[in-house]
Amino acid sequence: MRRKKEKSEEPSEILREFIEEETKAVIKPRTFKIPPGFKEVEAYPLYEPWAWARILQDPDTSETVYWLDEIPLTSSEKGIYDKIMEILYWELKPPPSEEQHLEYFKKEAKRIVMEYRIRLGRTPGVSWSKILYYVERDAIGFGAIDPLMRDQNIEDISCDGVGRPVYVWHRRYEYIPTNIVFNTEAELDALVVKLAHKAGKHISVAFPIVDAILPGGHRLAATFRREVSTSGSTFTIRKFREDPITIVDMIKWRTLSPELAAYLWMLIEHKKTGLILGITGSGKTSTLNALATLFRPTIKVVTIEDTPELRLPLENWVQLVARPSYGIGPQKIGEITLYDLIKVSLRYRPDVIIVGEVRGEEAYVLFQAIASVSHDTPILIRDAEGEVKLMAIGEFVDRFYSEGEEGIAKPVRGYEVLSNDGFNVVWKPVKYVLRHRAEEIYEIEYEGGGKVEATGSHSVFVLDPYTLEIFEKPVRFLKPGDLLITFVNRGGNGESYKYIDVISLVKDKNGVYVDSLPQEIKRLTKGRNPIPLQEYVDIERKIGNDRAVVRDNIVIRLKRSRGAIPARLVVDEDLAFVFGAYLADGCIKDHKGKKICFTFGKSEEEVSRKVISIMHKKFGIKPSIDDRGTYAICEYHHTLLAEIFERLLGRSLREKRIPSVLWSSPKSVIRSFFEGLKANSRRTLRRRYVSYVTANRGLAYQLLWLARIAGFYSELTVERGSGKNRGRTYYGIMVYLNENYRKPNASERIPTAPILRLIDMAKPKSMPWYLTYIRKRKFISKKKAKEVLDWIEREGNLDVLCRRYLAKIYELINGDIFVVEVKSVRRKPYSGYVYDISVPQTESFMGGALPLLLHNTGHGGLCLPGDQLVLAKVNGIVDLYEIRDIVEGVIGGSVKDVEVLAYKEGKAKWVAVKRAVVKTGSNKIIRIYVENGVMHEVHENHPVVIYEGGKLVTKPAKELKEGDILASIATLPVAGELRELDVLKLLEKYSAKLYIEGAGGFLRKVPHRIVALAAASIGRSPTVIDDWKYRRVAVPYRALRRLGLGAKHSELRVRYGEKGRSSIPVRIKLSRDFGFIIGAFLGDGSMCYDDKDNLPRRVTFYVGRDAVLAEELIKALVSVGVSRDSIKVRVFNKDTYGVVVESKIFALMLYEVLHGKVT
Repeated sequence: MRRKKEKSEEPSEILREFIEEETKAVIKPRTFKIPPGFKEVEAYPLYEPWAWARILQDPDTSETVYWLDEIPLTSSEKGIYDKIMEILYWELKPPPSEEQHLEYFKKEAKRIVMEYRIRLGRTPGVSWSKILYYVERDAIGFGAIDPLMRDQNIEDISCDGVGRPVYVWHRRYEYIPTNIVFNTEAELDALVVKLAHKAGKHISVAFPIVDAILPGGHRLAATFRREVSTSGSTFTIRKFREDPITIVDMIKWRTLSPELAAYLWMLIEHKKTGLILGITGSGKTSTLNALATLFRPTIKVVTIEDTPELRLPLENWVQLVARPSYGIGPQKIGEITLYDLIKVSLRYRPDVIIVGEVRGEEAYVLFQAIASVSHDTPILIRDAEGEVKLMAIGEFVDRFYSEGEEGIAKPVRGYEVLSNDGFNVVWKPVKYVLRHRAEEIYEIEYEGGGKVEATGSHSVFVLDPYTLEIFEKPVRFLKPGDLLITFVNRGGNGESYKYIDVISLVKDKNGVYVDSLPQEIKRLTKGRNPIPLQEYVDIERKIGNDRAVVRDNIVIRLKRSRGAIPARLVVDEDLAFVFGAYLADGCIKDHKGKKICFTFGKSEEEVSRKVISIMHKKFGIKPSIDDRGTYAICEYHHTLLAEIFERLLGRSLREKRIPSVLWSSPKSVIRSFFEGLKANSRRTLRRRYVSYVTANRGLAYQLLWLARIAGFYSELTVERGSGKNRGRTYYGIMVYLNENYRKPNASERIPTAPILRLIDMAKPKSMPWYLTYIRKRKFISKKKAKEVLDWIEREGNLDVLCRRYLAKIYELINGDIFVVEVKSVRRKPYSGYVYDISVPQTESFMGGALPLLLHNTGHGGLCLPGDQLVLAKVNGIVDLYEIRDIVEGVIGGSVKDVEVLAYKEGKAKWVAVKRAVVKTGSNKIIRIYVENGVMHEVHENHPVVIYEGGKLVTKPAKELKEGDILASIATLPVAGELRELDVLKLLEKYSAKLYIEGAGGFLRKVPHRIVALAAASIGRSPTVIDDWKYRRVAVPYRALRRLGLGAKHSELRVRYGEKGRSSIPVRIKLSRDFGFIIGAFLGDGSMCYDDKDNLPRRVTFYVGRDAVLAEELIKALVSVGVSRDSIKVRVFNKDTYGVVVESKIFALMLYEVLHGKVT
């Protein structure tokens, strides 16, 4: 019995030893062997004692490596490990539903290890704790990368394929390689499958891409085998912090200032819309999570994401996640996109919608939901049949929406709006429309009486008077004096008359008969003539002849009336004159049928005689005239003609409108229409314009737009009625028909700024006295501008740049567009829908009481793959760049000044990049092979310039065929001219050491507390303010920058260091003298560097023994603003003189101008 008892106690003793080893791992200290050439700079535990992180660096190359120091299994331990993993595979049962999976696994793994250890008995040299670590790592952890997942300093883990080291993004060392390498495809494939399963996703050859969230909130992106990656399986894990970033953390890290955080909080409280933009890994999601902590706890939030990354501390939160397709091939069965979720989220009535990523069609909806114009903004619409109509944008867009529907883009076909092509106006198709509700809008009043209302983020197009570039500007940033773009159609509508199809106009009226039938139709009617209108229409449909030809020779009339009207009325100058007179003071009255009434004053006898003559000539009718002394009423008793006038022009003032056929009529016809409108002008018959006053706002806007379409300038005035008309609003329209008049209107002038700039560029001889006044004018007439340009061409020195700029000025003079000044911008509350329309390519449309070029938010084609090389000028440097680098730089804000070489107006031109768009997942790339084996890759919709039919045209890449001749360029255009060098911008990276002289006058105009805040922001006491203002003490540039003072104040000077002894102007004119200095330095110059900061402090120009050259150089230096006291002439030897500039600020400026390529 005693022996049996001892044996029974042995297992419990083993178990006790095992538990002790589990609770406290005891191993021999292990010395880590550092690879040759490296030294250890940092080490810290990841899973003590089994895994450590060691940061190694090569002192010679500064190469940094993340070395995972993991205690390996011995051969005996490896055998035991394999056996235990096999047992776990067969014996481990699913956990009870109420128990945590991780804790359950640990408990079961320990049990199995204990049982297996008991069977083996004592195993010297085997560490069971180590085995259990590896079991836990590989079974429920992340395998070989599990220690990396435990490192709080790592933000990103990525593997680029088989045989390549795993890279990590370390908080202190950024991207560095590790010593972890997957040497076989099977090993890497197994890990990728394991990661996908841990995220609850499937990955295989059929579905080789996964984007998912791992346990702990880490984001996984992975590809499987060589289906989409040539190097085998790949993965990237972006780790999610266990302790979420808050707004307080961002302030503590100085990512946000307290003022900016408070401002963002205020925007959130007032339900403003915003975008968080940034390049990959810049912290967009972290910022969004941090801002979400500022939401009130009770608001309702809907988030929409591809993969669920957001973590909001809210209960009333609906988290919507997109779902991929379950099908294979083009048919997307069961797919739910972000666009679908955005549409559904609007029905949840949320207080806030957060869209995790906007890169596809949902971006169009989001951007246009932000920027829109008010309901009553007029736009000109042309339908598929060519009929033109001016209508409120809300009236046009609302027809595509059901009651209460908003925020969803609606595709549109068969409609066009007016847009621009350079300086000309063209019709462009509408792609889709959008509406949404808004609580606030901006009202912009501009020259000529125009007004437009838009949300603050909606853009209008503005002209830069110096560069003559048209760019978009949000209306909330507009200020009085900005130059908005409007138009007068110089080209007109052609010369052919338009026709009114009277049969189509009155086909629904009873009692109308068709007379004077041709023989072929009489045969079908068995000789009956006339016949009812509906019977004629049926016959016409059956015989299928040319309707226009037949209707040219027939007339219509009422059954018992002798007055006949042609079935097709030609809208010539005479009929247009009558239409104008009717709109001026005409109406339709009922009296034994209907009659047309015209009212003419005594001063309008000429107009009345002409109307009477035309009506008799065209319709064979005479009026009954009721002379009432001061005016006369002419009445035409003709029911059918009155019906036609009523349907075309309206019955009374409230219903009056312009007949749609006039919108596409020749200029001479529209001129005659406005001549007829003079019947209402009374006292303005002798002026250069027609004036018309009406209470019908819609008619007023139509007249304004019709004049612009025909090529006549028009203006608007709005007045309130008085006396018995108190409370009514009257709209006064002025249409300028006389183009040969001394004083120019807004369409007959251009800004003076480009003319003056061209004078500075070309430097012509002395200006004639009769032109000198233009320097004091903001605008001059186009006629006078041509005189000045003629003088510049005769007397100026026109190089290539001058001639290009001259051509641009002529384009503005001869084009359709002109500019009007902003008069006022004010914000006001609004309740209702706001609207937008999308116009592909131009991204613009004309709208407003007086036409204004508005910007829409559609995007152009997404054309090129990321690695495509493009010729670009980045920050003034021309080179071949990968397009992804340019796009990411523009979107991220790291690249500010980008120009690309574009085909424009038959020439290769440098064009500024204003925006960039990225689209992921597009596989519609086409390869184009040309001569000499060159290959280009573009998106299938990318427009390609080809030579076809004797001219250059564009067509989508997918329509190219073998043998097409592609356009190329022989030479590059020279760069545009700079006028001045902005020294502060050039030396921005030295801003902490820059001090400004001469700023006292400016500071004395700024409130003391504002200056005190600026001083405090750079750690200066308020006691220094008086010194800055009154004692000519140099002021730190950083403080002035916060106050808005910069290089625009050209009288200021800048020096390096508070105690610097020399200074230069903040703006240096790029003159001949400046070029002479650069050439002298490049010819034979050197710099001396400061030992303390290794920056240049002195510049020496070697001039040999040429005293004349030395004198010219000194004059040039003084001319650009270098202090004469800092210039010395030294003799180095009997053959060498040197002009030395002892000025660190000048040396730095020269160093940066030459991009540091100096000795």
